[in-house]
Amino acid sequence: MEQGLKLCDSTRDVLSDPSIYLCLVGCLIYLTVTLVDIVYFVNILSQFMHQPRQPHLNGSHKLLRYLKATQGILLSSKSNPTLHAYCDSNWAVCSMICHSTTEYCILLGFSPTS
Repeated sequence: MEQGLKLCDSTRDVLSDPSIYLCLVGCLIYLTVTLVDIVYFVNILSQFMHQPRQPHLNGSHKLLRYLKATQGILLSSKSNPTLHAYCDSNWAVCSMICHSTTEYCILLGFSPTS
């Protein structure tokens, strides 16, 4: 999200076809499960699903350009392409709420994939 960008309900007209915006934000919400760096901006975009306007659609397009430029898996040609998975879990780490925590990492060679 750009520094200083303020998305709000402005006086501009509502999008004539909000289905594109709704579908796009829905897909972005799905991506927040694995891409935690976009959670805040997707949260802001999802607050305008009732009446999306052009600045909201422009913001979602900027987020798509960011994802296109930054996301991807760089596979090393020098490593053996074997799959390694590591997992760590802890049951009831907090005695007050008794929640368990689980973390995992999946590597293809030396490259993290998930």
